[in-house]
Amino acid sequence: ERFQIGGNLRVVRPGLGELVVREIRVGQLRIPSGLIPRLLRQVSRGPRPPEISDSGLPLRLPEHIGEVRVAGGNVTIVKALR
Repeated sequence: ERFQIGGNLRVVRPGLGELVVREIRVGQLRIPSGLIPRLLRQVSRGPRPPEISDSGLPLRLPEHIGEVRVAGGNVTIVKALR
């Protein structure tokens, strides 16, 4: 089955980002948004950083990434200021 996750990517702090999950689909089945936090807790490994939202998947990022923008089919990565 096809598995699809949709959401917004944000940089939390240097080295840490999160995908804030807005939608999950398995095949043609759309998971209700109220179940997303529970599903993410079940698949998470280890402790969650406190800055990560209930609907967020933590992502390790290179330290030099300060922002990620997605618009018009393009991804822009902005270098962090030191």
